[in-house]
Amino acid sequence: MSKLTKISKQHPRTWAHLHRRLISTSFNYGCVFSDVASEFVLNMATSINSNAGYLISALLTTTLFILSLSVKFTTFNGFETVPNIYTVFVGPPSTGKSQAIKIAASLPLNQVIDDKDLVSFLIEKATPSGLFKKLATDKQGFLISPEIYDVLIRLLKTDDGLGGDISLLCELFSGEGASLTLATHSERKINAGTPFSILGSTQLPPLAKLLVTMDEGQGLLDRFFIITPECFRPTPDEREQANNFIERQKTKSFTDLFSAMYDIHTVTRGYKFDAEAKELLKEMETEFVQTLNEAIRTGTVTPKSKKIDIVQRVALAIHVTDHLLTQLLSGENPSPPPEEIRKETLENAFKLTNYCEMQKNILLEFLDSVTNGVMDEERKQPTAEEIKVALCLFPGPLVTVRAFRQSASRLLRNITQEEVLTQMRMLTSWGELVSVKIPRSRPITVFVKQRPQQIDWASETLVSEADYVAKFAAPINRSISDGVQSFLVEKGHIHRDDVLFYSFFKSLVGKDVVVELKNDLSICGTLHSVDQFLNIKLTDISVTDPEKYPHMLSVKNCFIRGSVVRYVQLPADECDTQLLQDAARKEAAQSKQ
Repeated sequence: MSKLTKISKQHPRTWAHLHRRLISTSFNYGCVFSDVASEFVLNMATSINSNAGYLISALLTTTLFILSLSVKFTTFNGFETVPNIYTVFVGPPSTGKSQAIKIAASLPLNQVIDDKDLVSFLIEKATPSGLFKKLATDKQGFLISPEIYDVLIRLLKTDDGLGGDISLLCELFSGEGASLTLATHSERKINAGTPFSILGSTQLPPLAKLLVTMDEGQGLLDRFFIITPECFRPTPDEREQANNFIERQKTKSFTDLFSAMYDIHTVTRGYKFDAEAKELLKEMETEFVQTLNEAIRTGTVTPKSKKIDIVQRVALAIHVTDHLLTQLLSGENPSPPPEEIRKETLENAFKLTNYCEMQKNILLEFLDSVTNGVMDEERKQPTAEEIKVALCLFPGPLVTVRAFRQSASRLLRNITQEEVLTQMRMLTSWGELVSVKIPRSRPITVFVKQRPQQIDWASETLVSEADYVAKFAAPINRSISDGVQSFLVEKGHIHRDDVLFYSFFKSLVGKDVVVELKNDLSICGTLHSVDQFLNIKLTDISVTDPEKYPHMLSVKNCFIRGSVVRYVQLPADECDTQLLQDAARKEAAQSKQ
């Protein structure tokens, strides 16, 4: 079942519950503009039977499009960019979405186009090829739709054979150029810095389908400014009061605002942030970069956000809108806004953007939970740290790439030879790489681990001393040949005692014997009685000289592993070998009966 099918099967009440969750944290839209402008905008939203969230989103987006026609906008790090923005506000039917778009975008912009005798830049519907042709020909475009799902889903699909539509939208947001050449016509080119914005509304189920379609890793989802405001309908009395307030104002619509905004910016103007605002943006970017880097470092999903880009554009829109609207409401002739955007304006933009980002994250987490069964399970990949730990805790004092890839944990068996060798070279304080040349064989690279007593445990924290000692005392991997071991002993890279036990151990595999060694190396056996006795009695065995016999610390672990041949490595005088032999004889006698 596909993700889109899973979303389509969700119960209507599920979407109602999700919407309630999204709006449960309210936002004070009165803080976006100054008092005079805020009072007008809030009353305008009530008078048209809509809400402040819808209207402010549409107002800011329209402002940014008009500014993008001629403004030079300098970001805090000194780059000039076109302030394009993609805005979608979300809510149930009959909550005033289309009214907000009509009052704050469609009507005033059509009036400006007529009054100024402009070529229409408004786009209501478009195929991918149609949008490309429009922008290549007219050099500008503002996509507006009260039901944005139908429009965007056509742009995101490639039914007409055109690919790269998601990439095109990403490039337009950033002000990059694009070109397209088909066999039926000559090259079409969209210039860098082309003004293009999107303003639309929809409901939660269609939005969920859009988000799943956009969330394919190209970054388009990051570029959308999505808001789900409280959308309670005003009562008739509230609408009447709001209408009375609007009637008393010196300007009664947004047409005057956008007309003045267009006239003031017919001459190219520039906007930038003041010093305090730049410092705040620097702090915001530092925090975002740290979050991003930590996600990359730990292998978690990176933030799906262009918050730093969006918050700067929203701040520009608030700065210009608030200045001009306040002047119009005060009866003044509109004058150009100040060139510098203040820190207070940026903080208001930051509050609004943070609110929208919080809602987007809630929505994306919900969609992940809904579509989780559609995707394969997470496939974890080994980290450099995990490879280093596995090398240090590989059984025995020797490690080769072949032995490591054959016997390491399942997660580590598919890593490449280069990855293993790279991490071996990094473990300079834990061992050394030795190239072993033996007859009739290619050189073999062996990682020779340091003996436990040679490691500075006060400064090394990669693995614990007890774990390292236990693994160092374990038998050498059987894929490491006797020839390799002899070469390393001969050249002085390892001690003879490090390999002698393993050689003797191999000779006992499959034999039902208990052997008492007189040279203080080991006792080894395969009888069940030996295993049972050792599991029970090991707690009674004491280590008289732990520095001389560090392997004693790992005795119990050796016998709990459940390997075919159980063994214990300890001096003969520290174990009651007579009891072991008695146990073996008793079991042998029982098996004959």
